[in-house]
Amino acid sequence: MLSGSWELLLVILTVILSVRAVEECKIDTDKGLVDLNLLSKTFSVGSFANVYTYEVNVCGPATEFTEYENDCESTVPNAKGYRIQSTFMRTSCVPIANANVADVKLSLIDNDSSKGVKVEHSPFTHEGVKRSLSFEVICDPKADQDQIQSVSTTDEEYLFKVTSSKACPDPSSVKQRKPIGELGYGGLLMVLLVVVFVLYFIIGSIVCKFAFKKEGKEIIPNVDFWTSLPGLVVDGPMLFVDLIKKRRYTEVV
Repeated sequence: MLSGSWELLLVILTVILSVRAVEECKIDTDKGLVDLNLLSKTFSVGSFANVYTYEVNVCGPATEFTEYENDCESTVPNAKGYRIQSTFMRTSCVPIANANVADVKLSLIDNDSSKGVKVEHSPFTHEGVKRSLSFEVICDPKADQDQIQSVSTTDEEYLFKVTSSKACPDPSSVKQRKPIGELGYGGLLMVLLVVVFVLYFIIGSIVCKFAFKKEGKEIIPNVDFWTSLPGLVVDGPMLFVDLIKKRRYTEVV
């Protein structure tokens, strides 16, 4: 049995992971940020021939049930999806995605922001059966409300298509992208110079050590230049100062 302190810590960690999963349900595209947290919290959808009903959430746990809440919460509380079969005799509810874990993977469908976002939940095993839940979320600026339909549902894989105006990229979030990633040409040049500088010393030291059999500081390539460099750096400004002093002296005379 867990002590009260450990139980409290477990609850806090579960809440943190759940919040983190919701916060991470965003993806940055070339057309702007897509925030899937804005979608409906729970979708209810029937399958072919209405054999099953599904209560699913694109990102977080499916907690806003239209019905069957008691039947599903008694299996795995706060799961991200449930498969429900209801008859006049009984109602069975099977969780098809994990609960309160930051395991949501977002990617662009075919690497094309205009085709929508693919949302994949990590596989979840319940009563010996591994199941996976995923969504294709499509932007429709004209959609008045979120819509969902079943694309493919087997006993192990569940794919749903969600259409919503809330799944459209926010153009105001588009960042001004620098050429060559975030570094820009100047940053790239600086990185190359540093790499060349380091390689110069490494390769030069190896050559001096093993090819010319030098020891101590003599293994530094062009050691005379580098040891005199501080003095040259000081002499440069002093030469400029001397020129100014000489000019002022000439003007006075």
